[in-house]
Amino acid sequence: MASTTNATILVDPQHWENWFQELRSGIMIEIWALLDPDEPEKLPLPAPEMPTFAEYHAGANRFSDLNQTERKDFLSAQHIYESQLKAYDKQAQRLLDVRNKIYQSVSNAKKAQLPLEATTREWIRILRDGTRPSEAMARRTAGLRYQTAITPIRSTSAKTVISWIQDWETAMAEGVRASLIQATNREIWLADFCAAIRGIAESFATDYELKLTRGTMAESFQEVGSAFRGWYSVRYPVATQALTIRGGAFQAEFAGERLTPDEEAAEATDQVKTINGSSERGRKRQRSSTSSAGVRKQGKARCIGCNSPRHDLGDCWVAITALRPPSYRPPQEKVDKLEKRLKEDKDFAESVRRARKEHEDQA
Repeated sequence: MASTTNATILVDPQHWENWFQELRSGIMIEIWALLDPDEPEKLPLPAPEMPTFAEYHAGANRFSDLNQTERKDFLSAQHIYESQLKAYDKQAQRLLDVRNKIYQSVSNAKKAQLPLEATTREWIRILRDGTRPSEAMARRTAGLRYQTAITPIRSTSAKTVISWIQDWETAMAEGVRASLIQATNREIWLADFCAAIRGIAESFATDYELKLTRGTMAESFQEVGSAFRGWYSVRYPVATQALTIRGGAFQAEFAGERLTPDEEAAEATDQVKTINGSSERGRKRQRSSTSSAGVRKQGKARCIGCNSPRHDLGDCWVAITALRPPSYRPPQEKVDKLEKRLKEDKDFAESVRRARKEHEDQA
């Protein structure tokens, strides 16, 4: 069954890639085969026809009108009908789920372009033709993101490094989808990667450059990213402890809600950077557990969409996807929590719907 909502609302070309990926990832392969506008059309299962008594005995109106052989044949046909009906209903429900998901995840302007009498496959074709960016535009957008992602790292803090590697991996994935030469040519992307991390990871960069020179470099960008994370956690264990330690200063909460890993990393990095001894770290933790926690709990009200203290729902990039800059990717944990609450809390869902509509009206 497809998820009932998309985290991304389709408004214009910059949203297409994320919207389509979210839509496609929630649809089973056999259902997508019926909807894919890029492939020859396949028809869904036809509605089965219920067998009648008259088919097995002329003029029969009830089961008792059939003889023993006719009853056996009728029951066999009835069993086949029920099996076919079950498969038909199951497929029809899944197709309806996709249709509802599409309608709920596009802007009002896009809704107006979707004829109610058109098939769901036709809806997808209309949205694709009217919104999907051209290959040239997709490559240009991917290229800009790639250039931003390979900006050299200047800090060894967990918040900076982890955010950088996530942005780089996302830029690489989008570059591969757009057939961007910088992202598909290993010599180019690895050289750019090594140049970007050299300021904090000279040995790691040199090792991979040697592999490239010797022709022994075979890893994908995902494997290189994973290896860099592992190297960083060993080389800078104090900074990366912020992501795994629970309790004390690193279990920051607000009204019972834990911070996201990135927020915890920022909190913890401030606490542990330039620490020379355990006694100093202990004093910093003690201050955080008494004063900082109290300030956080008594501080500014948080956004009901993502739990951030820095904005309200009307400015939330997690809840209102049309507000997101092209380079922004919200934490998946927040997206999952938002989707779950949208399903379970009708009042919350209505607040989000109003906030999204208000933005559309202003746009």
